[in-house]
Amino acid sequence: MISRAIIASAALMAALASCAAPGQAPISPPSGTPGGTPSSAPAADLAAEAAQNKQEADDEARRLLSLAHIPPNATETSVAPSTQPGPALGAPRDNSLIDHATFYRVPMPFDDAVAWIKAHPPEGLATAGTMSGTGGPRVAGFSYAQPAGAWPQAQLEIGIAADGADASDIRIDGVTQWLDPRPERVSASGKRLSVTVAGGCPQSDKAYTNVENEGGELDEAMLPTQIPTSGLVCGYEGLNGTPFALTAQRRLDAAAAKKLSAAVGGLSLAHLDADNVPVSCPFDDGSAAVLVFSYASRPDVAIWYHSRGCQSVSNGRIVTKPDDAFQRAVRPLL
Repeated sequence: MISRAIIASAALMAALASCAAPGQAPISPPSGTPGGTPSSAPAADLAAEAAQNKQEADDEARRLLSLAHIPPNATETSVAPSTQPGPALGAPRDNSLIDHATFYRVPMPFDDAVAWIKAHPPEGLATAGTMSGTGGPRVAGFSYAQPAGAWPQAQLEIGIAADGADASDIRIDGVTQWLDPRPERVSASGKRLSVTVAGGCPQSDKAYTNVENEGGELDEAMLPTQIPTSGLVCGYEGLNGTPFALTAQRRLDAAAAKKLSAAVGGLSLAHLDADNVPVSCPFDDGSAAVLVFSYASRPDVAIWYHSRGCQSVSNGRIVTKPDDAFQRAVRPLL
């Protein structure tokens, strides 16, 4: 779960995907589990799906690796060059990362090796980035991927480093990430805010990190299966302005509540495994919103929306990331 602490440094992760080279079909990545209704799949089935997703991502990384062209007279080596300890353009820092790499030494001066790699790009992939460095050993790198797709990360990265005047080291990486379809659990730490449609919005959310709800089905889905009869949206300031003060309160009729709940229910619960991985959250000032839905035959359900920095959506039991459709539905209400 994302805390409300301010994290100053910025982070960047590519969201690119692979495409098929002629005669080679990429693995189809999973679409993710919709968050609107409780999953009917037993835990064992979701565990098996997670294992399959990981295997497919592994297969895709190997496929990407096979697309790289190797310069003539290159000799494969078993150890990564000291000048290239990782993929040329870096890789995400999470436990879902899969990286298959091969290493070569070629009898080519650095400039010739860079020119050869540049002239022989992998078929079916677009250039996604380049890098070069001259502060120490001369290095260069190329990243290739499909311009758009559903894989969180699927790239072929090729790095070149000078090895003396007449030779170069080449590192090639097939990099992917796999998605876990099992809902991500929320940490039990932190104060929980109880909000109902009838009770209205609290005047402050200071010191709260999530919401409190009733109902075991919320362990597997963001919202229950019922259609809400009304709703409430509470927007809260972060550290700017009046810290943690209520800035927006909007009541929703049945039609508006149904539309907003559909946006919550449409969120995928599939996620990357980022446990115990340091995370940087740029522009995170602690702003939040609470979305509340009232039902005819069960207690109200509140949703906590961490709206800046490392954004997240949670019902107090499970957590996921907002998507564009969710943002479009919520932003006009705040």
